Amino acid sequence: MATNVTTAPITLVSNANDALFSLLEKTNFEHIKAPVDVNTLTFSPKGLDLKYREFSLCSTKDKSAFSPDLLNNLILFYFALTGYYILTLVIVLNYYFSGDIGLRQLVTQVVPYSGLIVLFYAVLVLTRKRRKWLLNIRELLTLLIALLLLYLSLTDKQLLETIFDSKQRTLFAGHSQVILLFLLLGVMATMHHFTCVIFISTVAVLSELSVKVAVGAYSEFITLEELSVLIVFVLVLCFIAYLRDFRSKQLFYQMQNEEKAHILAQSKYPSSHIENSFKTEIEKAADICDNIRKAIKEASAVIIYKDIRGKLKEVLLKVEDLRNKIVRGAFVEQVELEMPQTDPENEKFIKQNYMEKMLFSRKNTLLSKRTLIDIPLSAELPNYGESELNSELLSVGRTWNFDILRVHERSGQSAFLVGNYLIAKWEFSANYGLNEAAMNSCFRKIEASYRPNPFHNACHAADVCHSLIYFINHSQLIKNISGLDLLSCMLAALGHDISHPGLTNRYLILTHDDMAVTYNDTSVLENMHASKLFRILKEEDSNILNEVPYDDTMIIRKLIIEMVLETDMSKHFASVGRFRSISKKPGINYSKQEDKFFCLAFALKCADAGYSAKLVDLHVEWTERASEEFFLQGDLEREKGLEISSYCDRNNTDVAKSQVNFLTFICKPMFETWTDFLKADEITYSCKDQIDSNLEYWQNRAKGRRSVTPEQAKSVKLLRFFSMTEKIQDE
Repeated sequence: MATNVTTAPITLVSNANDALFSLLEKTNFEHIKAPVDVNTLTFSPKGLDLKYREFSLCSTKDKSAFSPDLLNNLILFYFALTGYYILTLVIVLNYYFSGDIGLRQLVTQVVPYSGLIVLFYAVLVLTRKRRKWLLNIRELLTLLIALLLLYLSLTDKQLLETIFDSKQRTLFAGHSQVILLFLLLGVMATMHHFTCVIFISTVAVLSELSVKVAVGAYSEFITLEELSVLIVFVLVLCFIAYLRDFRSKQLFYQMQNEEKAHILAQSKYPSSHIENSFKTEIEKAADICDNIRKAIKEASAVIIYKDIRGKLKEVLLKVEDLRNKIVRGAFVEQVELEMPQTDPENEKFIKQNYMEKMLFSRKNTLLSKRTLIDIPLSAELPNYGESELNSELLSVGRTWNFDILRVHERSGQSAFLVGNYLIAKWEFSANYGLNEAAMNSCFRKIEASYRPNPFHNACHAADVCHSLIYFINHSQLIKNISGLDLLSCMLAALGHDISHPGLTNRYLILTHDDMAVTYNDTSVLENMHASKLFRILKEEDSNILNEVPYDDTMIIRKLIIEMVLETDMSKHFASVGRFRSISKKPGINYSKQEDKFFCLAFALKCADAGYSAKLVDLHVEWTERASEEFFLQGDLEREKGLEISSYCDRNNTDVAKSQVNFLTFICKPMFETWTDFLKADEITYSCKDQIDSNLEYWQNRAKGRRSVTPEQAKSVKLLRFFSMTEKIQDE
């Protein structure tokens, strides 16, 4: 198959004398996969049908004007239509005034044709004035052309003689050649649209056949010959129209994709498509393995000796295994020890103390065996005493743009309410025997442990938990994780930023903060969050794992730690690159614990940045909260005489520009990777597409244009929620 589909610009709808074959020649007969129904020749995404109509019928300069190709075809059709009408009118009137035909015959032949002429020109006027009529001009012309062909058949000389019982003088009307001419011109006027051609052709054949049967002329040789010519002509027209219409839509689809790629390449802000945004060393190593495999396959294809081909196949399998180990990080995280024969006790001692292995044997328990899809949801949910609050909480995990800030304003709570709602929804107490009082106490302590930061607060934790559950509910994850996994996800999300000081890891490390000293400058905040969360879980009145089997407790702990540590943004690119590599090939295997854990950890990472993909007004509010938190750190750095961190200087930071960079280089590649893996249309629409809208918003802000109303963009809730200084309000 050729790699270059076309070497010349594609013109989908050619001139009147340029049909299917020039299109095929321009594309070198390359097969193009397009979402076109082969029976009806319609695009499966309905929006493409409208775009195709606009492209083929409307001018590129003026969408309310005819395209040059349509205009040429219409001029030819209307010229022939009007010329034939004038000629017929002159001849029939001449017959009338010379007494060869009567008034009834005159009316029969002239009035219907005159009415059709009026309708044809009315369509022309309407389509010039209204774009809606223009987009439907093919259907309108198809109907009128069918009536014209029916009229031509009904004015057949033999039929008129049968009706009026007298000899008729009809020099042109009813001739088969005229019907063929207008059939051909009609096909051109409808731009060879297959459905229209089928309809016109069917009317032409049936009307001619009916007329011949009515006058009893079907047995005459000349008549049968005319019908045969008409039928063959119609079949050829339909065949050519089908091929031309189908090929045109294929080329149109290809052109649309090429235009999108060109727009991305020429964009002022660099594209962050997942294939070209960045590549980690792991991905580069995986690419090298792929290239080696490709070279081995090409070499194997030309070798005829079976033994050599067998050896190459073995090498191919080893290279593939090597690639899988590289992308899974097996050479960094795992050690496979080949020990000489030794006693079992010594082997056990070495594995326990010198190798990173699980400290327990895995057993299936009630909490870990059933997937979420098998667990019935509770019909009775908590009642918080206010109907509007109850209805808002129904959106947790179901509606992407759930606004936790409104819930907090109404109730004064956030993390506790979300946690309490979710354990009630999945009935953790009834299904798994967890202590309800301990769960409520745990969620209250988690919420109380958050500091009143502008961004990293209990509301953020609740929002992240909701976003994570949304990913699970609307993708294949719900079929592949258990109740144990869900409980781990809830705890990890609600506690992933617990006791956050509102400062970055970089600041804590540079100032030798006690926290950085405790955790040796490695994922300082993330290690602290996980530690604080498990301290709450150890307290007697909030130990929700007290009744959970030991094996399950160890799994929950391991999963929570991995998920929380994955939110360390200093490892962002390595994390995205690794997930991108694994999800492509060999793919996530949910039966493997390390794969499932990594997938859920990446899900939390995406949920942590979920605010970047919320609706514009919600996104702007969370963004201004994050900016204010950065500015507070910048103020502290200024007081201490430290270099102010990037985007932390409230006097010089361009928030719009910072968000363009953040969305372009951080969020968009991550969500493209995530949504491409999930293949869930609702998540793709809610997240990836919304990021594009938010990016456009900030690009417009950076250019000094406003793309949302002031009421949406201003941070009134932020000022009211945290009672910020009047200085910010004045700004």
